[in-house]
Amino acid sequence: MIDPVLALVAPMSVLALAALTLGGLNAFQAVAGKRLSKEPSMRSDAVMRRQSATAGVVLVALSVLLMAMLGAMLTVR
Repeated sequence: MIDPVLALVAPMSVLALAALTLGGLNAFQAVAGKRLSKEPSMRSDAVMRRQSATAGVVLVALSVLLMAMLGAMLTVR
């Protein structure tokens, strides 16, 4: 029988990695000022950079929180 704690490890690690990747892409877009999408946008560059920076910080913080939860779950186990 699969341990319920270990059953959560794989999905949480995938979610943490995805959040870290998206956060990094948003942070790059905010710092570099280059749009990652080639589609035209109605947002100004300043708005795009501010929104990308906010999204990047939130996603990286989420991934760190998920990794800390994973570490705690595996340590307690």
